[in-house]
Amino acid sequence: MTVPAEPAKAAGASGVSGAPDRADGPDPRDLRLASRYGMLLRTPELPMAFSFTEFARGAGLAWLGFQALFSLGYASTGVAMAFASLAQPDRFSSFESAVGYVPAMLLFSFGYAMPWSIGALMLVGGPAAWLLGRSLRRVRAMRWHLVGFAVLGLVVGLATSVIATATMQFPGSQGSIFVLIATPATTVAVAFGWWRTASWALRDDVGFRAAFAVRHP
Repeated sequence: MTVPAEPAKAAGASGVSGAPDRADGPDPRDLRLASRYGMLLRTPELPMAFSFTEFARGAGLAWLGFQALFSLGYASTGVAMAFASLAQPDRFSSFESAVGYVPAMLLFSFGYAMPWSIGALMLVGGPAAWLLGRSLRRVRAMRWHLVGFAVLGLVVGLATSVIATATMQFPGSQGSIFVLIATPATTVAVAFGWWRTASWALRDDVGFRAAFAVRHP
């Protein structure tokens, strides 16, 4: 008389895909099956895939990072120029008046960059970042993602700042200063936005796999 196999053994220890037991964690087929039901997006075949929510979070971080970096950089340049003009009697009469120029420069730089940065994000940077992220879904090494998004930020930042200076017609060297500050700020901000949201997402995956292994030893 044949003894029927135990249900757990017949279905596999994981209990999801019928895969055999694995001593080193959940079977990749189980993780792929879980991803189909929205529990895990990244799989062995697509180790760096990201959802739209994760993408939006990274884009938001990149925008905030640019606004902060550009405002600080532009305000610092303006303050340095204000201090340099203390010797000119028609500019600032005292050190205190030059220091009082700092809040005005911060507000001006933040407000001036905002419409340009939002436009660049919505029209060019966001769609390009989404396509770049999808094209790199199979690339596991984070350094290539960082390089790709940094280059994207450099191109978008340079193009946007050049168009902005040409449109607004900055006097003297102010246009060049705008480009020199906005371009590296965008480069760093876009790379940081991707790195931060990718780190959070991959950390969440570690917790998912640990919980999965506990539930399906």
